[in-house]
Amino acid sequence: MVVVTGTFRPLYVFAMMEHGRRRLVHFNVADHPTSAGTLQQLREVISSEDRTRYLLHDCDRIFA
Repeated sequence: MVVVTGTFRPLYVFAMMEHGRRRLVHFNVADHPTSAGTLQQLREVISSEDRTRYLLHDCDRIFA
């Protein structure tokens, strides 16, 4: 998700939610996200949640 600041600077937000309870599990904000940084965020979320069964994401090129 892209959030624009008051000075029109884009920030990229990575957020993971637990669907069943609708609670925010993990989030991160970056100026210039990389595929390596995104992969590290996924590793942190998946290793902390043992009952992860499905992963949904958008079709951004950073996930390729």
